[in-house]
Amino acid sequence: KSLELANQLRYAAFTALVYSDLAFISSRLKKFSKAIEYYKTCLELYKKTKARMDIVQTMRRFGTTYYFAGKLELADAMLSEAGHSADLMNLREDLVKTNHYLGLIAIGQESYLKAEDYLIRACRIQQNIINEMSDELRKIYLSNPARKRVFENTIAYYKKQKEPVPEEITDSYKQF
Repeated sequence: KSLELANQLRYAAFTALVYSDLAFISSRLKKFSKAIEYYKTCLELYKKTKARMDIVQTMRRFGTTYYFAGKLELADAMLSEAGHSADLMNLREDLVKTNHYLGLIAIGQESYLKAEDYLIRACRIQQNIINEMSDELRKIYLSNPARKRVFENTIAYYKKQKEPVPEEITDSYKQF
């Protein structure tokens, strides 16, 4: 119904948002082909509106969906582009997420030095975000399990490589 209404209104940003929600739900249900289809449409619509932040976030979600669908090369390309744009726009939360997934992709591609670089970068950016927050906001921010997962995946990477975990990572992880 939402999509029907959005199409009737002919408002591209609203229609894109509906497609984004459909893609997210499809991805959660592991219907990756459908999610990819929805994200393609969503991205096309956001590009028409020139909503740069929405474009970056859609590309990041799109890339993450490719990752979970096992399409690592497509995920890498989409997330790299999203990360580059997020960096230019100083969208630090998107930088954390893109670097985190680029690190996981690099592990899947057995590019371990590249993986380490991305994972460390994700942790450092996230720690900088946390350091700038008030105590109240920090508590809320740290309660999100996805934020903890960035550090957990980085620690798991080092353990799998049988290398010592950098102190800055273990220190940051303790706050969770």
